[in-house]
Amino acid sequence: MERVDPQTAIEQIVGRYEDIIEADLGARIEDGSALLHGTAIVFLTKNETGLYRASRTSDDVAEELLRQRGVLGTNFGIAMIGEGSTFGIGCTFGDVTIANNVSFGNNVKVGDSSRFEVGTTVSSDVQIGESANVRSQVQIYNDFVAGSQLFVGTRAIVADRITCGDSVRILAGAEVGSHVRIWDDITIGQVAEVGAGAWVLANVPDERPVKPGHIVVPPGMHIHRSVLHLLGGDN
Repeated sequence: MERVDPQTAIEQIVGRYEDIIEADLGARIEDGSALLHGTAIVFLTKNETGLYRASRTSDDVAEELLRQRGVLGTNFGIAMIGEGSTFGIGCTFGDVTIANNVSFGNNVKVGDSSRFEVGTTVSSDVQIGESANVRSQVQIYNDFVAGSQLFVGTRAIVADRITCGDSVRILAGAEVGSHVRIWDDITIGQVAEVGAGAWVLANVPDERPVKPGHIVVPPGMHIHRSVLHLLGGDN
C-alpha cells in the first residue's frame, strides 16, 4: 500500500470511511483518537501492523461521544483529536492536530496547520494564528494573542495578557510574565525568564532573566528617554 502524507491521509479518511489508511497521522496520535470534519466524527483504531481503520459513527452516537469529549459546539476544520482532550465553549479551530490530554478553555481560536502535544493547557480568550507548534506540558494563560508560526517549547509557561508577533519562538522551560509584548521573529531562549510588562524587540539568550518592565533591544539600538514612558518601561 502506498504511503501518503498526513493531510492526504486525513482527506482520504474523510472521503472514504471504513478504509484502512497506511500513514503517519502525526506524533502521539493514539489508538482511539477522533477525527472531526464539520459535523462528522471518525474514530481511528490501529491494528497490529500499525495501520489505521477509520469508522464513522451514527449521528446520535457521535453527538453523545462529542458531548463526553467536551467538543460539542466547537467549530473545527479537519482535526485530529487525541483521547482525554477537552474544550470549552465558543472555540474555533482550523485544520489542527491535538494530542492526548490537551485542555482548552473558552473562546480559543487557532489557525490552520497547528498542533498541540500531550498534556498542554490553553486557558480562555486565546488567539493563535496558523502553523503553530505547541509542544508538551506547556501552560498558556488567558488573553494570549499570537500571530502565525508560533513555537512554544516543552514545559514553557506563558502568562496572561501577552501579545506576540509572527514567528515567535518560546523555547523549552522559558517563562514569560503577564502583559509582555514580543515582536516578530523573536526567540526567547531555553529556561529564560521574561518579567511582567517587558517589551521584547530582540532575542533573549538561554537562561537570561529579563527584569519586569524592561525593554529588550538589539545591540547598538537605544530608545530615547522621552519615549520610555509611552513604552511602559526602562531601557
